[in-house]
Amino acid sequence: MSLDVRLVPEGGETAVDVARVEAECARRPHYTARGSEGAWRIDHHDPETGARWRLDRDDAGGLRATIEYVRPTSSAEQAIDELVSLAGAVELEPALDGAVADRSALVDAWAAGNLAAVRALAAAGQVVPYLAPAAARAWWEYARHREPLARVLGDGVFVPTVNLVCEPGSGAVERLLSWPDGIPCVLPPCDHVVLLRSRPGGAEPFAARLARRDAVVAAVADLLVAAPAAVGGLRMLPPDHARTAAARLRGIPSQPMRRFAAVEPDGFVDVR
Repeated sequence: MSLDVRLVPEGGETAVDVARVEAECARRPHYTARGSEGAWRIDHHDPETGARWRLDRDDAGGLRATIEYVRPTSSAEQAIDELVSLAGAVELEPALDGAVADRSALVDAWAAGNLAAVRALAAAGQVVPYLAPAAARAWWEYARHREPLARVLGDGVFVPTVNLVCEPGSGAVERLLSWPDGIPCVLPPCDHVVLLRSRPGGAEPFAARLARRDAVVAAVADLLVAAPAAVGGLRMLPPDHARTAAARLRGIPSQPMRRFAAVEPDGFVDVR
């Protein structure tokens, strides 16, 4: 189940310059050539956000872009943005049903097809992990800025990955990050914080407790400062407040770790 987009030359040309497309993909991040002779293919995959799409040769010798359904909206929109950018760089135009399509038309077509696919799976009794749209957008926004932010902050401040998880048998996605020993840390939007305390000499290197993010933030709110990132409202604990934060975190209401199953960055939906 996917949105299939033809890439056609601008200005009425009939032939696609495949070598030029290959060269452009090679100079951009996240592209991988996977095809062999007779089965040309290039994949694009951003592992941080889950944005994924691919290029194949079609029966007419042109190029076809494929963006799968049953994916989160923000990741699909990122894929469409990259597709439009790549096409423009090599003088190609995306087309749907024989007509040139701009970004808005591509997003609308994917959204309609995705919703139909998700509802078809639900009608068949298949559980697809779900995260509410606002939470899904916030997760994606942080995920795409996490690596650049880590480069800016360096080793002095921990920039955690926000993991997506479900309890076994549940289709409800939750966002989870780990915070070891109250070290200087960015606190992105999430649902739970795994509070880790070192146990030197113990059978396990850390003792882990699960706390709600809102309780964690409330306990250290006066210690937080704005993080240097494009993500609006992102806060972090700076190095000079780490010891105070660690002491406060010991008194936060928490519970033993629950069992979770991992959800891939493109392994959930945000529509029903």
